[in-house]
Amino acid sequence: ANNSNTDDDKETNKNSSLLLRYTATNYNANGSHSRLNGNGFARNDIVEFTIVTDKRSGFKHARNITMIQSEHARLEEEREKAMLESATMEQGTVVTLKENFGFLRSNRRREEVY
Repeated sequence: ANNSNTDDDKETNKNSSLLLRYTATNYNANGSHSRLNGNGFARNDIVEFTIVTDKRSGFKHARNITMIQSEHARLEEEREKAMLESATMEQGTVVTLKENFGFLRSNRRREEVY
């Protein structure tokens, strides 16, 4: 059998050495990005934290973790930016206005716009 490490094995070992341990109690959920799920985080969220090293084990731990931007919010911003890049400017009138939304009528088209 071939005992040499594959590129995938090397990448896995490299990524494992970059991982830090944390618990939900180390999360500062005081920002507007907190989630309803148990620990407040999702994969690929951008966070800021302090690194501490356990003197006995040598393990590194994350403390004082604060959400910078959730992956969900980043994707929403990306989608909005893509929509705006292909958008056209129009003029029209307000047809209906509710509490948090309304409908507009464009001067160029007949249908209402939400």
